[in-house]
Amino acid sequence: MKGISCPKGHAAVKIRTKKIRHAVAFNPEHFMNCPLIGDCPVKQGKRYHYLRYDDKALRIVKRRTREESPELKNCYRWRAGIEGSFSAYDARTGVKRLYVPGLKAVRFCATLKALGVNILRLFVGN
Repeated sequence: MKGISCPKGHAAVKIRTKKIRHAVAFNPEHFMNCPLIGDCPVKQGKRYHYLRYDDKALRIVKRRTREESPELKNCYRWRAGIEGSFSAYDARTGVKRLYVPGLKAVRFCATLKALGVNILRLFVGN
């Protein structure tokens, strides 16, 4: 049913949905001698073994799965390198606390501060 299965690959017997809560029922015969029963989120009920979850839990699992993917880790490793530069830029110049009116003045001040940091890094290092 709808491609939902337990970790061992057994298909669901029934699926119930009430607004944001969901219950997936599995045949209890498959869980009698299952080696994963201690780690499995499926719990025994009266007629079936059930997996119960809500929309929030589903979103969290999807997000964590995506965060563990190699593609996302490769993308974010570049961000981690850049964050150090911006942190040093703010610590040395206080660029986050510019008290000048207008976008043109802010852009001008931030550009001058960035130029100063780059010149320092060129001649002093670090």
